[in-house]
Amino acid sequence: QHSADTFVGDFVGAAVYQADDGSILSQKDFSNGLRPVKIPVDVALDEEITDDIMSQVRGLLGAGNWLGSQTRPDVCVLVSQAMQRGRKITYRDLKKINHIVRRAKQDCELGIKIPSIPREERIYVSSGDASLANNEDLSSQAGHLVMVTSKRLLRGERAPWGLLTW
Repeated sequence: QHSADTFVGDFVGAAVYQADDGSILSQKDFSNGLRPVKIPVDVALDEEITDDIMSQVRGLLGAGNWLGSQTRPDVCVLVSQAMQRGRKITYRDLKKINHIVRRAKQDCELGIKIPSIPREERIYVSSGDASLANNEDLSSQAGHLVMVTSKRLLRGERAPWGLLTW
């Protein structure tokens, strides 16, 4: 919880807080509610997961995708890489997929802050980047950011910014 800020309410699964300098969206409760998929103790790590476990993996990836697309861009790459595995998921892969839960909980306080910027001073900027050959199959991962900021940025001054989409 962002105790210094005023809780406004929930908006599509995110807690909304109002601060003096902007609004904050947080999914702390959602993050803490995530659970890893249990790995049976008697399986080989290179064995493919069962259909029942695949159903649980899909649920976890869906939850991770929701979290990552709403307030936690830091989990997006973990979800994306897991989804690229397709139907051939081993228990070794599942151990990596469960890291989504660990990351979500370890940084559950993270959220998105949208600064209050007067309309006449507001601009939107974007940026993109890619990691070359960062996947196991040596394919690359790309990403983009769209942010709101102040025209002060164009003048080379420090300016507040808020992440809108990624």
